[in-house]
Amino acid sequence: MSLGWLRRQFNSPASTRGDNRYEDLIEQAVFGVVVRRPDRSIVLVNAAFCRITGYTAEELLQMETTNRLLKPEDTVASDSVETLKPGESMQMETELRRKDGSFVPIEATTLRLLNGNLQSTLQDITDRRRAEKARAESEQRYQDLVEQALEGILVRRHSGEFLYVNPAFCRMLGYSRGALLGMSIRDVVHTEDAATIEQVQRLTPGESARTEKRMRHKDGHVVHVEVSAHRLPNGDVQSTVQDVSESRRAEERFRTMVEGSPNAMLMVSERGLIVLANPQTERLFGYRGEELLGQSIEMLVPRSSRDRHPRLRADYQREPQMRSMGAGRDLHGLRKDGTEVPVEIGLNPIETPGGRFVLASIIDISERKAAEARDREHQEEMRVMSQRLLEAQETERRAIARELHDEVGQALTATRLNLQQLVQEAGQGGLSKRAEEASAMVAQLLQQVRQLSLDLHPSVLDDLGLAAALNWVVRTRAGGDIQVHLELAEGLPRFAEVTEHTAFRVCQEALSNVLRHSGARKVTVILRYAGDSLELVISDDGCGFEPDAAYKHAHEGKSLGVLGMRERVRLAGGRIAIESNLGKGTHVQVWLPAMRRAP
Repeated sequence: MSLGWLRRQFNSPASTRGDNRYEDLIEQAVFGVVVRRPDRSIVLVNAAFCRITGYTAEELLQMETTNRLLKPEDTVASDSVETLKPGESMQMETELRRKDGSFVPIEATTLRLLNGNLQSTLQDITDRRRAEKARAESEQRYQDLVEQALEGILVRRHSGEFLYVNPAFCRMLGYSRGALLGMSIRDVVHTEDAATIEQVQRLTPGESARTEKRMRHKDGHVVHVEVSAHRLPNGDVQSTVQDVSESRRAEERFRTMVEGSPNAMLMVSERGLIVLANPQTERLFGYRGEELLGQSIEMLVPRSSRDRHPRLRADYQREPQMRSMGAGRDLHGLRKDGTEVPVEIGLNPIETPGGRFVLASIIDISERKAAEARDREHQEEMRVMSQRLLEAQETERRAIARELHDEVGQALTATRLNLQQLVQEAGQGGLSKRAEEASAMVAQLLQQVRQLSLDLHPSVLDDLGLAAALNWVVRTRAGGDIQVHLELAEGLPRFAEVTEHTAFRVCQEALSNVLRHSGARKVTVILRYAGDSLELVISDDGCGFEPDAAYKHAHEGKSLGVLGMRERVRLAGGRIAIESNLGKGTHVQVWLPAMRRAP
């Protein structure tokens, strides 16, 4: 029901006959509606407005002024509607005082009627305000993290001008934020490294690149940086910049003097004896230099690996080359106090007049291991949060579906019954024909609302389980020339909601893709259950597609169907395989953990 339609109906010259119809329409409106006289006394309210305010219609109609429903400071703003001329309208956001004294935020559209009264349509925007607040808080948290980051972070236009720089980047180059925001990336990158800018310029939305370059500090000195750049969907570039100048200087010192290396460095003879150990080695392993020199390297090897270490040294001496030691395995060194430390070792053979030696660079990766553990924990937390988000979405779908079915459906049913009664009472005149047409349109709308409710969240999934829901979705989606074969395991138990919802949504999305895009004549849907695994297979003989291209389109925001299925399955702890070739159909196979629903 549009405001313009109400305006035409209520302001019609034949309003005498239309008054009742106008009041009926207002009473059935989803939004709150109130009509008041110029003296602010209320003429008409509907049930929705009563629910918003907590007053009965009788109480509202007896109010001397609508100012009682407003905050004192909002009455001035409400006075602006008094200047409206007949046919003019105004929209504003304010708060209504409820009967219990609380306030509810609303969005109000007020129209001046031809008879001088003011009609206001009100919508409760509590949920919108709550969502806006949550979004603002989330954006503020993100901004705080970026502002406090130790790495430099910047956002720039495709043309190079800076749109945002964080304090760390300002400190890195010695400029104020205001100064940098008036500059371009080309103003701070060393001229000899301009090619790295072009490398980033070639990135497409969603792509990332990692480069090393030199930047110019405000005072003129060179800052060596490592940059991770990412092209945003709108074409801007977001970059994380890390100052690696110190690392470069350390590399220079390493080439000239092992003793100055920031890492533990050991030089070992062909016999496996330690001939040099730098101070970092002493700190890492807890020995003094004199305790290490002349001793076997095996003294730093954990006892569990000590017996096979001489053979590994001999194998390396037969084919010495610069490489990392123990790739793919967790390596540990043995400290003097008996504790083990996770390490990363690099080996480099060195030929000298005195023979061949091996220079070993040993890095304590305790912090990295701890960071990896934290990262795994964070990833798990993100997975759980995303899973909860999906659950919240399903809950919202269920609520909206129930609202459509119960509230909107019932209102449409009542409207249709009234129209049918009007047909009977109108006899054979033109009004009867128009009432019949209106009844038919309401019936069609009622069917569409019911179908929308079922698509959002079919009650059969909650009431009867996954097998019945798949039966329903196949029965309702299949049609025309498509032949659908459905094969379901017998005696399926009820599974956890996340498992049932994931299987159902994947099947629903896959069948929708088949109907919309494939041109298939035959579709097979199979659900198998064995042990702790639930397997869902959807295959068709349609035109097929290129999965890689579909994923690329999804990352570009053009179509999220395939990516949505994959992400939903991943969050449910399962895996999905999609095989498709042009002209050879599509095969979607999903494995989900068959977690049974708690009784």
